[in-house]
Amino acid sequence: MNKHGHITVSDLLSPDNFERIKNFILKKGFARTYCNMYNNNPYYQFADFNVFLTPSSGQQNINCDPALSDFNELVIQNFKDGVSIYYPIILSDATYLSTVYLENDRSIEEMKKNLETVYLKEILEKINS
Repeated sequence: MNKHGHITVSDLLSPDNFERIKNFILKKGFARTYCNMYNNNPYYQFADFNVFLTPSSGQQNINCDPALSDFNELVIQNFKDGVSIYYPIILSDATYLSTVYLENDRSIEEMKKNLETVYLKEILEKINS
């Protein structure tokens, strides 16, 4: 059963790094659909996970065209042990919020730790190389 929780991740991801990640994906990534709400999301595939962009205009930009709107959400997708885990990071009024989908006994603290020590670390290392 999935539980939902929200955590602030502005201490893990600065506005500048959010923009750098977004621009890296738009420049070096590809397009792929990851959910039924959008088509052709810009994304980048890392070793063990994908990072997708979601348009800030919502489904008004259903085909994720960068010329039509900006992107205010990064979605980290990991398939672990046959379970799809999503870490959506939403930019909202210069505050970063993450909607966390908890699986089984995972705690919000564990999810935040994974976000910091695994996902954001690898993403930032890649764009800085």
